[in-house]
Amino acid sequence: FIVVNRPGGGGAAGIETVARAQPDGYTLLVVSSSFAANAALRKTSYDPINGFQPISLLSRQALLVLVHPSLPVNSVKELIAFAKAKPGALSYGSSGNGGIQHLATEMFKSMANIDIVHVPYKGTGPAQTDLMAGQIQMSMLSIVASLSQVRAGKLKGLAVSSINRSDAAPEIPTVAEPGLPGYSFY
Repeated sequence: FIVVNRPGGGGAAGIETVARAQPDGYTLLVVSSSFAANAALRKTSYDPINGFQPISLLSRQALLVLVHPSLPVNSVKELIAFAKAKPGALSYGSSGNGGIQHLATEMFKSMANIDIVHVPYKGTGPAQTDLMAGQIQMSMLSIVASLSQVRAGKLKGLAVSSINRSDAAPEIPTVAEPGLPGYSFY
């Protein structure tokens, strides 16, 4: 296998590349839930229903609600209260418009009735880098990619987006536990 990462547009850049490839059975695409979201949110050159042949579900994982350590909140409930007290003052990063981080946070915003500003990046790496640098205050990123930064004290992990706590970090509550009942996102 030769792996080629094509970040950008919530996965759209990679999907478009594979959609244009020869349908020879040798080019595989690994996508997140942004695959379907991209087609719903923007004009695409590919048909998400008939243009690809699904092979298997590889994984299902929760996102981690992360904030910069300087933000004076330690729970989802405190984050929501802070955002309500300062509408539009907080910004969050995502992997791009229509990416799972974007959609998960927009759902969070809607359910919590808060106003925070979206900053789209070309992938989760730049979003996480700017979150650790304090350029943005919040993000929802893969627990796999960000838990080491939480354990190192570079980020605060407030909650996981799943229905149940993660086996990888059982000490971190779910979003629903500390203040946003009914929220879950994989």
